[in-house]
Amino acid sequence: MTMPPPKTVPEATPEPVRSRWTLKSNSFLRLITLCALYMAQGLPYGFIAITVIAFLTREGATPGEISGLLVMVGLPWSFKWLWGPLIDLLGIPAMGRRRPWILLAQSIVIVILLIMGSTPGLLDDIRTLGWCLFLLNCFVALQDVSVDALAVDLLKPEERGRVNGLMYGSNYGGLALGSAVLGIVVVKNGMEAAFFLLAACIGLIMLLPLFLRERPGDRLLGFTRRHDHHVDTQEATDQFSLKRMAWTLINILRAFCTLPTCAGILLAVLASISTGLFAVYAPKLMIEELNWEFDTYTAVTGSIAFVGLGGSILGGFLADAIGPRRLAAVAGLCSAVLWIIFAFTRPYWDCGTSMITMMIMEAALGGMFSVSLFALFMGISWKLVAATQFTAYMALLNVSRLIGNKVGGWLEADVTYSQIYLLCALAITAAVMVLPLVNQTRAQRAFGRFQREESIAVQD
Repeated sequence: MTMPPPKTVPEATPEPVRSRWTLKSNSFLRLITLCALYMAQGLPYGFIAITVIAFLTREGATPGEISGLLVMVGLPWSFKWLWGPLIDLLGIPAMGRRRPWILLAQSIVIVILLIMGSTPGLLDDIRTLGWCLFLLNCFVALQDVSVDALAVDLLKPEERGRVNGLMYGSNYGGLALGSAVLGIVVVKNGMEAAFFLLAACIGLIMLLPLFLRERPGDRLLGFTRRHDHHVDTQEATDQFSLKRMAWTLINILRAFCTLPTCAGILLAVLASISTGLFAVYAPKLMIEELNWEFDTYTAVTGSIAFVGLGGSILGGFLADAIGPRRLAAVAGLCSAVLWIIFAFTRPYWDCGTSMITMMIMEAALGGMFSVSLFALFMGISWKLVAATQFTAYMALLNVSRLIGNKVGGWLEADVTYSQIYLLCALAITAAVMVLPLVNQTRAQRAFGRFQREESIAVQD
């Protein structure tokens, strides 16, 4: 009589991470992580656009030189849509769809900041500084694209406005810290110390995506999932298939072939022209024309950024309540009225109280306008190609700001400050006029139709 073979005990496999500790299922972790990552994007922008630009203005840089530097800073953001197809197509599925790109981008940003901090006299050579900031912003933009794609993937429709408000508010918080706090560091310890501190701050924020997973079953590090090596191998193979690449490219083109998404392109191109003009002329107006001290300007500007933070958070809740398109129209038109009034009240500019009041109102309305646009663009983006489509709108917002930078440089000797404010009012009014065409419901209906057509084509 033969004995039955002994029963084999299946090899124990590590239990997947509990779903409640992943970004997909834990709304609190998702919110904290997205907000922290947006703060990591605001820190370098506030430091560069306010502290560094004000420092160079104090040292005698002309509006033309400032315009050229801001163009170098803005170019990576204007072309950041090029990262989108790479992020949609490539990745390390075992670590999450977007998380590997975030970690890569932040690591390179930290290295570049450390190198810049180790280069004495960097700000004496604007050309070299411009190329360093260009390279730095290439990878800050990569992080931005990856984070935006992560948000589109994970956020539920009913929380988009609120979370976008908190995310953009966190960006304002980073901007405020990057200008006000790092401005103090520059005054007391020099520019090199500020670069090192900025690298340390981004390194601390990087701990969140490093130790949190996107979805259950994801690994912190590695190329295959613990629970099913075969499935992951097949997933990685499918990712590089020509058929998948072809459908991704087709879907990217189709995503922009509806009236709402085309109107969204025009809206994005017009929306930030005023921001670009302010970036060129605000430091010159405050420091040279109105005789503000450098440390006063950076401290006030950085502190007022917290008003933008509040405007963003309030705007997020209002966008959920009344709709992002309606909120964008109200905030945009109110900004235009504010700038028109300010343009015709030049005698009051020498009063610090009136200037600070205007800056506070501008920051609050700007925060609400921006966050409403973010929620609106997210609403007309197709999840299948979110890294590309939503990023394209964000890139066009930066193209818009770049247009403002260039126009500001061209008009250096031909316009007054009052005329600059009137141009800003005209640009944002033109953007508001496009809003009725940017219909989220119509866009999502078209995407559903495209997806059904693709499913039929794949089955055939």
